[in-house]
Amino acid sequence: MLILIVLVFSVCFYFSSKAAIIDSDSGFEYTNAQNVLENKGLEHGPVVQQLLYALILGIFGRDYRNILVFQSIFTTLLVLVTFLFVRRKTSFNVAIIASLLFLFFPLLYWGTYTLKPYPLFLLLLMLTVYSFDRYIENRESRFMLFSAVSLGLATMTHLLGLPFVGLILLYYLLGKLKGNTLNLVEVAKFYFLAFLVVSPYLTWRIMVDGLSLDLLLTYPARWHTIKYGLLANKEFWRLPLPFTFEYYYRFLGYLVIWAFPPSLSIFLLFARPKYEDKKLLISWLLVLFAPFFAGRGVASYIYVYPFMPLILFLFAQGIHTFFKLHNSRRVKILVIALIVALALANYGHANSSFEHRMNRISPDVQDVEEFNTIIPEGRNILFRSRAVSPLLPRKNVLMIQDLSEEDALIYLDWNNDEEVANVFMKYNISYVILYKNIRWERDYHVWFKLVTGHEPSHFYKIDGSQYFEKAKEGNVYILYKFIKP
Repeated sequence: MLILIVLVFSVCFYFSSKAAIIDSDSGFEYTNAQNVLENKGLEHGPVVQQLLYALILGIFGRDYRNILVFQSIFTTLLVLVTFLFVRRKTSFNVAIIASLLFLFFPLLYWGTYTLKPYPLFLLLLMLTVYSFDRYIENRESRFMLFSAVSLGLATMTHLLGLPFVGLILLYYLLGKLKGNTLNLVEVAKFYFLAFLVVSPYLTWRIMVDGLSLDLLLTYPARWHTIKYGLLANKEFWRLPLPFTFEYYYRFLGYLVIWAFPPSLSIFLLFARPKYEDKKLLISWLLVLFAPFFAGRGVASYIYVYPFMPLILFLFAQGIHTFFKLHNSRRVKILVIALIVALALANYGHANSSFEHRMNRISPDVQDVEEFNTIIPEGRNILFRSRAVSPLLPRKNVLMIQDLSEEDALIYLDWNNDEEVANVFMKYNISYVILYKNIRWERDYHVWFKLVTGHEPSHFYKIDGSQYFEKAKEGNVYILYKFIKP
């Protein structure tokens, strides 16, 4: 077991230590943590990772790689909890096999080189399931408490945790059909404990924003998200709209590619979970699929991340039954060899994808790191998104949505130098970073063309403005300095 833990952490740390980050969501998480450190308040959304990341940056320094080290720790603990859960349901040997397979899923490592809180979030969900299962077996109150606390923290870590609130209720309702092992008092006690965990956060949100369910459950909906978010997903990112055939088809495709080893699918035919486990599995599946049934998820591979432990548990059940039916040493060796081969192949795929990604973004990283040496601390920088924020510690990266819609239109349309200068002074912006590839400046702002009927002009008019000078030109980006009138 110790060898497994060391192996998991070593491989995770390999990815995290070599990672460089330029993506919008990671930049958002880094900015939120830095704002907490600088007493600028919490972002109105899940708060656990904001406080935890701020603590990490405050203790170990502002380098985003410090957070990635903890992402490796969370991933290691996730595999460990999954191992303990599978071992209780099958056997030690099957749990080791399942854990090794888990270890070499390409999607698992994606969580170690991003600042998105998926490893911590999924760890909390697995602790919820594992502790609840232990409570069902022995009725020890400490397991109910630990499960409820884990669920409360999970809902405050990522919005995908919200459907999991219904897990225990679904389990109870399914039990009404046959041999219910959970009574209504226990269900009420569980939810009361979970509510106590989230109540300080809910109280704060009500005091700040009033009694609005939408505000309590989501990030603040900026004008861009409300009016143009689906358009941007469809036109620029080529993501299908919810409630369409392509939406569900693509989601299922990602589920198969990223979180489901087809070469082992035969073992699913042998899965024979007990009735209590069936109730848990069905409840688990329903809450995982809920965001997609409701059209609230995005048809992207990152949203199949929470499916991995459940899928591995199903495979473990099948392998366990298969070994019972074919109690031959030769058969077991062949199965283990197949799984190890698949694990190594998945690791090779993960490493190849990782290296390709790092090579692709290395020019971006080099540019921003050079800009970081030029820009003084504490300055506000305008960029298309917050993607560059982790590479600019102690600076404030503003994205286009941080401007009002009216000010964003003035900046992107750029009809008048003085008006644009007034916008930059209003938000105290000292620098702006633009892509050299005009697609990322012209086509990204698809909403602008919808409103005005023409394409933005900021990316070429800035060179002729008396209020801006080119501070540094890189391979991918250009840094401009704003000169106040």
